[in-house]
Amino acid sequence: MIGRIVIFACLLVLGASALIAPELLRYMNTGSWFFDVVLFLRDHPDYKLVFGIPMVLIGVGGVLFFVTDIFRGKVAFVIHRSAMGDYGNSTLSFPRIAIGTRDVARCDIWSSIKNPAPAVLSLDKKQIRRFYEYLLDKKRIAFLAVAPFPFLVYAGYIVGNSGQKVSFFHYNRAKARSEWVRPGVRTLCSLNVAEINSSPDQSSGMVVAVSVSYPIERSLVEQQFSGQRILYLDCSSVGTDVIKNRKTLDSLSNQIVKTISESSGQCNEVTLLLSCPAVLCFSLGQRLCSPGLPTIRVYNYDRSAKSDNWNWSIKLDRTDE
Repeated sequence: MIGRIVIFACLLVLGASALIAPELLRYMNTGSWFFDVVLFLRDHPDYKLVFGIPMVLIGVGGVLFFVTDIFRGKVAFVIHRSAMGDYGNSTLSFPRIAIGTRDVARCDIWSSIKNPAPAVLSLDKKQIRRFYEYLLDKKRIAFLAVAPFPFLVYAGYIVGNSGQKVSFFHYNRAKARSEWVRPGVRTLCSLNVAEINSSPDQSSGMVVAVSVSYPIERSLVEQQFSGQRILYLDCSSVGTDVIKNRKTLDSLSNQIVKTISESSGQCNEVTLLLSCPAVLCFSLGQRLCSPGLPTIRVYNYDRSAKSDNWNWSIKLDRTDE
């Protein structure tokens, strides 16, 4: 995708140079097919107009097509406006470059960050499943969300690894805007695993606390989930905007799932405590639908609460529980 955009961008630059500033052609020397075209245009000035205009048109068309292709089939899982103030934002939208492309859809989550009624939680789970039915025939989904952690993971769980291409968009709170999570070539951070408490009873359950956006207080975890085995996954660079590229996103998601898979043993249920960006929650949910994993229950993390920081949860399944 990126390579194709670069090729068409080169055609655009070459065509524009031939039309507007042909004297620049003598400075272009790349040692590739691009240089061969430059040599031809430089040695045959009468053809600059004939080749320059088509190159500009093809270059502009190609760049626009492949750039906007990143944003096609958009879907946003968005919390309703009465609770958006908790995130310091009243609206949620894709970057301007995505405006005008097809299939913009929104799924409103009505559960508040505080303790919502079980009936509302059940309704929201059903809402996400029904909403995804609309996306089943889409080849590409663009994900952008601001919502409680459990529903972000649940949305990814429902989408799963269906073969659909997912483009991720992260809401940058510091800049108050949405940004595309680019492919990237290297992992920018990793997770350090530490065991807080060990339980001799493997069937009693296991708690996995993941800190990426904000640190999770270990004392609070031990206090609220005493008697269970607890694993703490701490990001090497904690912050709300640490996921800068797709490679980092995939690496963190895979590491969390690998830790759960290798450490869960005979336990019947794993409790997941997350302080993570929305894109990581969704990506993690996609991987938690893999067979062989125990039952997963995702708790909402209320960082502002003085006690009972994890006051409600949902189970990753296709029921309304």
